[in-house]
Amino acid sequence: MSDDPRHTDFSQGSDPLDQIIETTIPVKKPAADLPSDDFFKRTGFKPIYATGSEGDTLAGRVEGIHVFGGLHHESKTIDRLFDAIRRYEPDVIAPEACDKAIRQHNPETLNLEWPPDHEVQAASFATQHTDDLSIAGIDLPAYQRSRESGNEKFVQADGEIFTEFGLIESPDELTLDTYYQLNRELIREWRDKTRERIPELFKQVIQIRDDVMAGRLYELYHKDDVETVVAVVGVEHLTGILDRLQAPNRIPDTRFECPEFYTFEPSERICIY
Repeated sequence: MSDDPRHTDFSQGSDPLDQIIETTIPVKKPAADLPSDDFFKRTGFKPIYATGSEGDTLAGRVEGIHVFGGLHHESKTIDRLFDAIRRYEPDVIAPEACDKAIRQHNPETLNLEWPPDHEVQAASFATQHTDDLSIAGIDLPAYQRSRESGNEKFVQADGEIFTEFGLIESPDELTLDTYYQLNRELIREWRDKTRERIPELFKQVIQIRDDVMAGRLYELYHKDDVETVVAVVGVEHLTGILDRLQAPNRIPDTRFECPEFYTFEPSERICIY
């Protein structure tokens, strides 16, 4: 086992529940405006803070890592992403995408059209037109993901769970807007109930990728020249990633990997926010 305090001997994808968590040790000074020392001394965990615009319940920050949960290909997600870039002037923007997807959206090889219709395109466009902003993909390659094969089961589970929560009156009333009624605590409950209903799919589609994305965000943030990272991920990943960043000992050793990050040749600077 490594002497690095972030590590445990977990070798498989893991979720924070039912684990014995060793105290983690911050290895990078928290962002200057985070009064986290007292919290850490009491709990051994790094605190999760609000981020984004006032009332944004689908986001959280651990040290200098801002994580925004959203729905893929939705204008609200893209708008929140651009707002976060404007607010926090990050060094790296990290969408839920693999390295290949990032390279495919290099503006030197792909004519990026405005307005963007998904987060990777939006992040690439922002990188092209923002000084000193880099982009990195934090997800597994598409061939290692299985969400598509179980999508109907997830949708069915979501309808049933959100009906239990009282967000909708029946499963057939589930819409995209329903997801924007969630907050971090409800997301944790949603995840628990999803795992109970479809445990193997939850592990393959949610849990393992939480490990992957949290490990890569951790490594990105701890690069010497990186102080702020903005990540945008699917809403069900939000608390899984934040909870792992709060206590990096929850992340398996094999998932600490720094992804490639790219700074595109600057184009004419334009206002994209």
